[in-house]
Amino acid sequence: MTPRLALSAILGAALSATAFAQGPGPSAPSGDGSILQSCANHKFETTVTTTVDGKLRGQKVKICGVAGQSDAGWKRTLEDAVAKVQSNPEMAASVKEQIVTALKLEIGRLDMAKAGLATGSTPFVSGLSDPTKPASVAPLTPARPATPRPLQQDYGNLKPLPAPLSPAAVSALAATRLPALARPRFKLLCSSQDDPRGTEECDNLYPSTIFTIRAEETLTGDTSLRFLRKGDERGDVTLATLRKGQLMRVPLPLGVCAGVTRGTVEIQVMRKASTGDRQVVDALGPYDLRC
Repeated sequence: MTPRLALSAILGAALSATAFAQGPGPSAPSGDGSILQSCANHKFETTVTTTVDGKLRGQKVKICGVAGQSDAGWKRTLEDAVAKVQSNPEMAASVKEQIVTALKLEIGRLDMAKAGLATGSTPFVSGLSDPTKPASVAPLTPARPATPRPLQQDYGNLKPLPAPLSPAAVSALAATRLPALARPRFKLLCSSQDDPRGTEECDNLYPSTIFTIRAEETLTGDTSLRFLRKGDERGDVTLATLRKGQLMRVPLPLGVCAGVTRGTVEIQVMRKASTGDRQVVDALGPYDLRC
């Protein structure tokens, strides 16, 4: 079975509301016997959920590559799957969202692996010392204390400091600063691509983490989340305009896991001022990161 035929079967039957209620959908029609589907090297699998007759039903979606298929060919297969899901008029929007999110996460991991960033390991270069063997250390020789330089040599030619500002000038300067913006009220919950609707308080973050933002007031589109690892920005997500009670789901930005296997992540809540500058209005975390 080719990946295109397998995906056609998924889009045609396995993801319909009836298929969720009855269990696994019918299998895809058999293709050219000379093209063998194989999950040995390339496999994509996720679980999608929907509500049928008031009950939550789930079904696994699985795509296998062709035997001998290259990583580049597998990536094209996944990209073709994204296009087919997005253009399917019979598929529910919530199901499309779950599948497309999972497919894009898988494509992103392929790109990271190609760039050599997914494992976070340090390569061993031939000709350099073996990092697994202890290096020889020469004995330390105490250095003679340096003679201190006279202060006049460094600071003698500096101009005197200006006089301190008067209280009136300090008040005028404070009046020109931007007013502090209020933190927008929303709830940040976490789930995974296997169960994106099973939200809970965020604890550990993984590459498959899905964030659910639930607006507790109207969000006007001026809010964003900035992901920091050791103080360095690793991703940025702008929140859409949401009415109170509406939800928005976003995956963990790919750059958060780039180059590491374990770490911590802080999420800063940002708001855009009238001048266009962004201000930090809150900080969430830190969260344990496991890549």
